[in-house]
Amino acid sequence: MSNIYVCLFASPGFKRQQDLQRRAFLEVGVPDHQIHVGGPEDLGDDFFQDLPYAAESNRFGHFSFKPYVLLKTLKNLQDEEVLLYLDANDRPKSGICAYAQNLMVREPTVNIIAASTNYPNARHTSWYHRQRSPAPLAWLSSFQYQPEAGGLVIRAGTESQGLMKVWYAMTVLHSHALLKREDSESRHDQETLFQLAQLNNSVKFESWWRHRLFGHGLRKYVDWEYFRNVD
Repeated sequence: MSNIYVCLFASPGFKRQQDLQRRAFLEVGVPDHQIHVGGPEDLGDDFFQDLPYAAESNRFGHFSFKPYVLLKTLKNLQDEEVLLYLDANDRPKSGICAYAQNLMVREPTVNIIAASTNYPNARHTSWYHRQRSPAPLAWLSSFQYQPEAGGLVIRAGTESQGLMKVWYAMTVLHSHALLKREDSESRHDQETLFQLAQLNNSVKFESWWRHRLFGHGLRKYVDWEYFRNVD
């Protein structure tokens, strides 16, 4: 039996995309009972205590839902099982399950792996993180690429659960700041995931250039934004 599990989250406005995404995961070989299909109903009272203003209009606390639902899903998995997450508009391609499984075998000390964007983290960093980042982090942010938080491979276990708790706390803190002063340049969950990787080296981002030059990496197995314009 495959040890690949999938977590899908969609607000009411994206339920059509979520249904198509679920079908796509079935087509690439993920058993139906290993696909968690969820939405705002998965956000518990504790989530809304932390973020009482969270709603679809602010992407449920500026994407704070993401580490929250991932943590909730990880708690139901056995150690060393593998959790895949894609944003609702993204379509998995054939080979993604084998790639994710082999990736975790090749990288035994890594807990979270994300695809990378093609721009430095500093390009889409909010006013809050520009003010709060210490000089070494600001320096790294100016040339290291920001992760694509819409494509994640996660190793189940207590350490990954701990990392999700930290990521969630960071997104909540960031969301409260953005509630006071929005920032259209912010990438919310991506810039906080970047910061998490600076705190713990078991959070890794694949090279965008390696994919660009050689076609390697998670990006090979995802059609990004494929479902954006579905009827």
